[in-house]
Amino acid sequence: MPSGLGAHSSKALLTPQLTGRFDAVAVRHTRVSAAVRSLLALVFLSCGQSAGSSQHTPLQQWHAAAEPSVVIGVAVGDSLAEFSRIATARLVGPEGRIVVVNQRSPMVRVFDHEGRSLLAFGGEGYGPREFGAIAALSIRRDTMELTDWLRNRLSLWTLDGTFLDVITLPPTPGDFPTILGRLESGELLARTSLSSGNTRGLSSDSMILLRITADGSKRTQVGRFFREQSFTISQGRGTTTYPAPISPHGHWAIATRGLWYSNGADSMLYNYDWEGAVRLAIGLPIQLKLTEQRDRDAYGERWIGSVSRSARPRLRSVLKRMSFPRTLPAVTALVASHDGKLWVGTSIHAGEMIREWYLLDAAGELIAQVSLPAALSVTDAATGYVLGTGRDSLGVARVFVFDLIRGGPF
Repeated sequence: MPSGLGAHSSKALLTPQLTGRFDAVAVRHTRVSAAVRSLLALVFLSCGQSAGSSQHTPLQQWHAAAEPSVVIGVAVGDSLAEFSRIATARLVGPEGRIVVVNQRSPMVRVFDHEGRSLLAFGGEGYGPREFGAIAALSIRRDTMELTDWLRNRLSLWTLDGTFLDVITLPPTPGDFPTILGRLESGELLARTSLSSGNTRGLSSDSMILLRITADGSKRTQVGRFFREQSFTISQGRGTTTYPAPISPHGHWAIATRGLWYSNGADSMLYNYDWEGAVRLAIGLPIQLKLTEQRDRDAYGERWIGSVSRSARPRLRSVLKRMSFPRTLPAVTALVASHDGKLWVGTSIHAGEMIREWYLLDAAGELIAQVSLPAALSVTDAATGYVLGTGRDSLGVARVFVFDLIRGGPF
């Protein structure tokens, strides 16, 4: 059985009349401390609940079944079900087909709803039907759109694996935007990064979101927002930059009704239209968790285990000089499922087996709090079940489908 993937009254505040611009909200996030933002979120939430709280429907409690209903992935024996590293897995079509994108050897594999192999296409190369590295998969009506970040292009395929077209972003001087997907207008949605500089050892990177015409002739900046922090320390005559430990990251999810965004630090979610205007601001009932020693130890062990033996003494020295945040991030993932809903993942302490997710509908209404195995990375969902990726006790990459059970804690 896969390790960590086997047996095992609230309402969000909605303010749909917000008219602020994307950049203004992002700036406020960077200038106010995480503690203050979290306190404001809780105050907003309690205010929203106090007015007419007797009319609110209690938040539904869902949990995953004890065992997955479908498991896709083998160590050896079936080349179509062997995965080195899974970029994503999505649900397509009315039959509930499962499309799995393998990242290191960029191929797309399609399985039926019971996990039986149907077809595969792609492969590494420069041809129009080949990929460099597939970063994302989105579904638009009856078309699969695959983002190739290495070739900086978008490949279009039918749901049965027939090649349609490839859209390549023309090279431009200066920054190099990476395609994220395509809007209903036909414009490309792309991003590029920008560092805001170093302050007391920490530097914050921002993501610039752009709308670009398919021929690359026109760019429109949608907005700029916090992406992640880095930790810079002196090393001899120069400096070295490392990812800041257990720090919040900006998370985003592209949905039909705009972009969902969380700065990761607090419980606030924002939905923006493609002009960059705030459509919704939502406060979730997430309780921040204090960072514990086990979290610091697990972070260090993970990082040290990822480098060569010769590099470990230096890395241990670096870890001793790093400062850890007082609390864990509030939000760790945003996933827009193909049925229009939004899944919001929360932090767990090292060693915990269950992660709490919040489920919202397309309008931002909070539907349920869902308890899932901590090792499951949610990639998609449909009515009654959730799809995700993970590794078993032997380290084999797999795709899992869990049925969802309504009512009661996990």
